Amino acid sequence: MRYFAEIDPPSIIDFYTTTFGGIYLGEITYRLTDFFWNYPSKFKNPIFRKVIGGMINPVADINRWVLGKNLTITTNSFTSLEFSPNSGLNYRFDPSQEKMSAIGQRIGFDLSNGNIYD
Repeated sequence: MRYFAEIDPPSIIDFYTTTFGGIYLGEITYRLTDFFWNYPSKFKNPIFRKVIGGMINPVADINRWVLGKNLTITTNSFTSLEFSPNSGLNYRFDPSQEKMSAIGQRIGFDLSNGNIYD
């Protein structure tokens, strides 16, 4: 049983997926936490936004509480989030019939926060 460590050495795909997946997830959690902590809100009490930001990015929350380091306010801090749900059918190409056939339903959402290159 492998609970705490791998027995086999990691494959090259493990290095790629860990690296690029971590970069992607880290940027998303950083921007969402920045949005909840720094975006102007109609709510007068910011405690709710601080708790949500801490749930999304607990390491930044620990740094904020223990070390007194807060996320700096940037131009991205004032970029609003755009949330758009979507649904539809999944299609797959069937080479034997040379056509697309529906194989199931999909439900998803897009979450956009400004320009990804900022």
